[in-house]
Amino acid sequence: DVIRDITSGFKSDTLRPQNGTVRLSVGSRFEGSGWFRFTDRLAECEMNNHRDGRISQKVDIDRRPDWFGNHAIFNDGLLSRLFPLGAKPGKKPIMAMMSSPDHRGATGPLIFPMNFSIVYEKTETITVGAGTFEARKFQITDTAGELPEEHPPYEMWCTNDQDGLFLKGGVGGYMLTHYELVELERD
Repeated sequence: DVIRDITSGFKSDTLRPQNGTVRLSVGSRFEGSGWFRFTDRLAECEMNNHRDGRISQKVDIDRRPDWFGNHAIFNDGLLSRLFPLGAKPGKKPIMAMMSSPDHRGATGPLIFPMNFSIVYEKTETITVGAGTFEARKFQITDTAGELPEEHPPYEMWCTNDQDGLFLKGGVGGYMLTHYELVELERD
């Protein structure tokens, strides 16, 4: 089992990441914790993890990242916000800073720069445990060469509204992982 306690802060005008924290346990063992900060020219992390001990990381970047991949499933849905409501289907390259190169986020935390694409495929009505929703379907692609082990294609559906809530998603291949929203309360 992987348990992550996550926080993320975003710029309200661009939805690009400002900061975040990750605390990670794998099985019953503490794996690590870290604090992340992102600017237009720098990604940095202060961390302590089981494998490496105490580390400070600073990575020079050309621009603020499009996304902070902290491995929370809810966070995947936030990628849908990079396609404004009413946008036509299409593909966008993403420059991300990940908290771990492991597909489960089960290492680190540490800064792991990664490029990939998000593809907005279509709008459709889907039913999950939490109900029936008008959803937008996306796929994460172009991960070849970016990770220690190539990530199989990942499909996800998010609410077709300003919230972009994750409804369901799945990935095949060696991962064989599927997620579904089973309960939702909105005010």
